[in-house]
Amino acid sequence: MATTTLSIAETCTAAKRASRELATLGSDVKDAALHAIADALIGSSETILEANARDLEAGERNGLSDALLDRLALDEQRIAEMAAGVRTIASLPDPVGEVIDGSTLANGLQLRRVRVPLGVIAVVYEARPNVTIDAAALCLKSGNAVVLRGSSMALHSNAVLASVATAAATAAGLPEGAMALLGGGDREELAELATQAGVVDLIIPRGGEGLKAALKGVATVPVIYAASGNNHVFVDAGADLGDALAIVLNAKLQRPGTCNAAEKLLVHADVAARFLPTVLGELSAAGVRLHGDDAVRQAAPGVEIDVATDEDWDLVLEVNLSAPFRLARRVGKLMLAEGGGRIVNIASLLSFQGGVLVPAYAASKGGVAQFTKALANEWASKGVNVNAIAPGYIATNNTAALRADPTRSRQILERIPAGRWGTPDDLRGAVVFLASPASDYINGYTIAVDGGWLAR
Repeated sequence: MATTTLSIAETCTAAKRASRELATLGSDVKDAALHAIADALIGSSETILEANARDLEAGERNGLSDALLDRLALDEQRIAEMAAGVRTIASLPDPVGEVIDGSTLANGLQLRRVRVPLGVIAVVYEARPNVTIDAAALCLKSGNAVVLRGSSMALHSNAVLASVATAAATAAGLPEGAMALLGGGDREELAELATQAGVVDLIIPRGGEGLKAALKGVATVPVIYAASGNNHVFVDAGADLGDALAIVLNAKLQRPGTCNAAEKLLVHADVAARFLPTVLGELSAAGVRLHGDDAVRQAAPGVEIDVATDEDWDLVLEVNLSAPFRLARRVGKLMLAEGGGRIVNIASLLSFQGGVLVPAYAASKGGVAQFTKALANEWASKGVNVNAIAPGYIATNNTAALRADPTRSRQILERIPAGRWGTPDDLRGAVVFLASPASDYINGYTIAVDGGWLAR
């Protein structure tokens, strides 16, 4: 599974051809290929780690956050875990050919519903190179050809993992073209992949809201979107508190940068006084920044906990979501009465990306993007266009502290392809476009004005 030098269309066509043979392979061939991949990963650990080191060095130069660097990083243990995961998949029952329903008609005709491969699955993912192997193994086990499109952040790691896997799998009897890795590329190449209708049968994105938004705007191939997570751990009154402590610490601390790391801890009131001082103390000592209401702060008086109140959420939601929604509804009613008009809402990059440190603001701006779509669906046929802009990092009073921090400012600038902070004047073009007849056929979109931030 080496990085392909073919065009995207040629790669997908080759995968389609391979999928026909792959769908007929027996379980023994597919499982042998999976075990061969697992063996090859262990045998090629040194080469894989050398490639990963190059990606990590580039990531540090580009100012990637610690969380992203952790997602990107591989070591001997993580390679062993990848190999073990492939073997686990090999041990699963083969889904191909499984009869999941059936009946016999009165005339004796037997009807059966049988699992069959989809054909070609494209998996688009971001920083984690282990997805290269995970996704390939799952698709192979289910008899599907796979086209992988990773992130440029993991370019070298993905390329080596792909090369190792393809050599092992092909030698074990897989058809040529059954697995292919596209280069990281840009959003134009993503759009080309997402429009391979009739060749690619399904796209599965594994990444943030920006990736999902990029696909939603162009995809003609069916896409399965995963919902944004908000991971809770609940400790009930009858729980074993020793086990609960171990679970909470593992859920938050094992790999804080992953998408399944715990974000909220809910504790039954009957055990809060006994459980919270210990668990919050250990989380704080490990470097976790804590937010809690008055009850939580009182239960753990010796632990530093930032105040989280209903008023904090209410004020942020009121200013950034509730008030804009009410205003849009009222202005929209006036426009409907007048026979048409245009509304341009103000969203944010956090409408696409989320925000760990500013959850109320991120939730608000995500809501703006969603009610923009809802109102557009309701009013477009009646002559009222509703869209939004999502400003990136703009040089205003609100960002003065960020710009004054040399390290943070440098990290931000290195991530912006335009190479500079935006200005209020940069928003003018998008607003004028959305407010003009040139956007007559544009409805429900949130246009990022970010110097290329989301294109990275």
